[in-house]
Amino acid sequence: MSDLHALSEVLAEEYRCLQAGRLADLPGLTTRKEAMLTRILGAAAFDVAQLAPLLSQARANHLMLDATMKGIRSALTRIEAIRTVGSGLTAYNAQGRTIRHQHGVSVIERRA
Repeated sequence: MSDLHALSEVLAEEYRCLQAGRLADLPGLTTRKEAMLTRILGAAAFDVAQLAPLLSQARANHLMLDATMKGIRSALTRIEAIRTVGSGLTAYNAQGRTIRHQHGVSVIERRA
């Protein structure tokens, strides 16, 4: 298998990992991808035209990775908002100043 074909396979696997949400597998693929690129670019001769499909795959992976990161950031923002609401409510008063309403300790009287 040529280095170009092997790199294409790694890029395809990277795309599948992104689609499936297997983000833990990405660092290993990145290491393999970098090693292959070093070999390809270090070769005495390679056909630049053969790199076009690889560039297309890499761009697709880049778009997928950007979308994945955007989704993760959005989820983290939402989780933080939920945590913040759990500890109290932030609102604005008539003068436009931020005020914080803390949840007090609720005391429930139970009678038998």
